[in-house]
Amino acid sequence: MNLKTSTDDGIYNTEQEDYFNRFAPSVSMSYPTYSPRLHTPPLLFKKFKVVLCIYTGGTIGMKMTSKGYSPDPGYLTKYVRTLPMFHDQSAEHIIPASARKHYPGMSAPFITPITEYGERVVMRILEYNPLLDSSNVTYKEWSKIANDIVKYYDEFDSFVVLHGTDTMAFTASALSFMLENLGKTVCITGSQIPLCRPRNDGIMNFLSAISIAGQFDIPEVVLYFGFQLYRGNRTSKMDANGLSAFDSPNLPPLAKVGVNIKINWGLVRPSSHKQLVLKDHFCNDITLLRIYPGPFNTLEHTLKNVKGLVLQTFGSGNAPELPKFLAILKKYSDEGVVILNCTQCIKGDVQPHYAAGTALRESGVISCGDMTPEAALIKLGWLLGSGMGSDEVREKIQADLRGEKKNLDEDVSFNMNDRSFAKAVYTVLKRQHSSLLRANVSGANNLLSRIDTGLLPPVICNFAASGAINELNDIFENRNNENFKTLSPDICDYDKRTGLHVAAANNQYDVVNFFIEQGADVNCKDIFGRTPMREAVENNHIDIILLLKENGAKIGLPDSKIASRLCSVIKNNNKENLASWIKCGINVNVRDYAEHTPLMIASAGNDVEVVKILLKEGANPTMKTNFNNTALTFALNGSKNPEIIDLLKQQVVGSQV
Repeated sequence: MNLKTSTDDGIYNTEQEDYFNRFAPSVSMSYPTYSPRLHTPPLLFKKFKVVLCIYTGGTIGMKMTSKGYSPDPGYLTKYVRTLPMFHDQSAEHIIPASARKHYPGMSAPFITPITEYGERVVMRILEYNPLLDSSNVTYKEWSKIANDIVKYYDEFDSFVVLHGTDTMAFTASALSFMLENLGKTVCITGSQIPLCRPRNDGIMNFLSAISIAGQFDIPEVVLYFGFQLYRGNRTSKMDANGLSAFDSPNLPPLAKVGVNIKINWGLVRPSSHKQLVLKDHFCNDITLLRIYPGPFNTLEHTLKNVKGLVLQTFGSGNAPELPKFLAILKKYSDEGVVILNCTQCIKGDVQPHYAAGTALRESGVISCGDMTPEAALIKLGWLLGSGMGSDEVREKIQADLRGEKKNLDEDVSFNMNDRSFAKAVYTVLKRQHSSLLRANVSGANNLLSRIDTGLLPPVICNFAASGAINELNDIFENRNNENFKTLSPDICDYDKRTGLHVAAANNQYDVVNFFIEQGADVNCKDIFGRTPMREAVENNHIDIILLLKENGAKIGLPDSKIASRLCSVIKNNNKENLASWIKCGINVNVRDYAEHTPLMIASAGNDVEVVKILLKEGANPTMKTNFNNTALTFALNGSKNPEIIDLLKQQVVGSQV
């Protein structure tokens, strides 16, 4: 009996109708019914989806030799054909003629048994010669894989790439950029243990990749490993020995494979209806430098020989505030070298709303946001290889092109300028607070305190940033009264940033004053060691600087770091920020790691106004470095500006009288 329900493909086939009748009770409707991501209603699908597996090499197909594991040409294809979960010999006769077409170097078709979704998947394997250890993969191999996908794009419904694990994340990123307007699944996988071993992870990884590519429309370059499907350009190899070797630290998996395959459709990128375009250009004149606590003596030599550099920085994008280090970055950035700021941390991002990376930004270093180092490096090389200018490359780096980074323009759910979300959360908290107190529940105060600790910090910080003084007043009045006080004004978020920190950074004068009146600690530090005064200074909020200063707030930095920061500000001719530092009450005669004073750096420059400002604030022109150099020495050997030289000579003479 044929099922009379029609789709765009006509009548469903009877083999799958029988399957549905026999097994539907155990699987029926546990999938997203009529999802646009599935080809047709999932259990009654007529067509076979044909998958091309591009086998490049890697551990998965290696065999043991006298020298250790080594790729064995032809072995993987022959072995997989003997495994019934990959090839149902009894169903070879139903493989469509279109899937049997001869292509040079390509295997005969495989056909899987019927899956839990009532489908079969047809697969062909294209084995590369020679097979590669992924440590030897370069731009040429990325280009070859991309070209083969384009070559067979119209002949196959989706693609699986078998690849070694060491550089798998790099290849995933490269393919995502090279294949523009991708409308089909490209799934990369491999294994930590070769198929030839009785206990291995290769069979499950390979089979799951085939199942996903053969049954779901996920129009991206994805990476499958260890029961998880990730966006390829969001992955890094995290474990050299474990079987869950990959992770996507800043984006949840696109799918999880267990008893069922659960796709997180909300994360899957929409399919492109434009024609696939191959853009396999690449510039190899790039490198990656991981900073460390040191002088970076090789930085300039590195930058002389590259067109692009990924700088892996501390934390959320911080680097030592060394004048020479920053000056070198600025020099080569101005000369056209594209320098990127990517965090060393496994998880998190370079956060543009923090001032910690101000010195790097002023030196022309571009934030990578939450991109992985692999994606940042590949994107940089790919953009530079296109022939576009460095300014355009910098602009494109900050844009989300293939889902490789968080799109800040679209990420408005927690926008600090929009207090609607915080208001909604607080409304619920307020109702819960009132109902618990009215009900006289035992331990209500302890329970409320625990709820507040978990949920109130982000709400308070949101209100502080947006100037929601009425809401803040309501929160503290409800929780603090003459009978009990449950809420501290120093309550902080996961970065130990208080409402006072956030208000100071966002120029919310009334909110800053509110927290001071509540008894907030004006000198508390977040996990980055930043005080509210530092936030106000870095963001040039003069009125808040004066208010904090009046209430005993300090910058919270040792003199050497203040000196380094001032020298950097002066070097970059940032007079507005210099004024902010002076307003907070710092000593302008501080010395940096090389015994330089701000006046020395200003004298070496060519800005008379900055020298006058520092002298007016009490800068001492007679102070000397370890080599007995004074500000006048810096002027004579540096700027050679006669007005600066005369000013310094007059000050020296005046100090000797």
